[in-house]
Amino acid sequence: MSSTKYVNVDRTLENLKHEVDSENFEAVKSFVDHCAAEGISEVQQDRLAWSWKTMLVKYAPKHFQVRNASETDLKTLMARVNRSDYADSTKVKFKTAVKNTIESKTADTNSPIKPGFSTLERRVPRSLEKTCLPKKS
Repeated sequence: MSSTKYVNVDRTLENLKHEVDSENFEAVKSFVDHCAAEGISEVQQDRLAWSWKTMLVKYAPKHFQVRNASETDLKTLMARVNRSDYADSTKVKFKTAVKNTIESKTADTNSPIKPGFSTLERRVPRSLEKTCLPKKS
């Protein structure tokens, strides 16, 4: 459960500024500002900024640039994230940050890169579907 009491997007961005290069900082800051303009909550803005910080510091290929990332760079980034020890729910947050950044970037341009990351789902085996899942109305 998240609480807005401890969320400070400006502080998160300030911390990000000291950990990544200026171009990546500006790209993430611009994306977070875009999210704020779209009405996304501060908790989600903070989470997206934190996700980018973690990916850029720990998993991004050398010389990775958020604004000019090629499809190969993005695939390398996501492969490293998928191989990490983070929980599936955290990996989903990382993928969401990348996907939303690409979508906000491609909304204004005709970029050939389209997000196509699959979501992590736990499926109920067919043999248990009838007994475990509520009936659809």
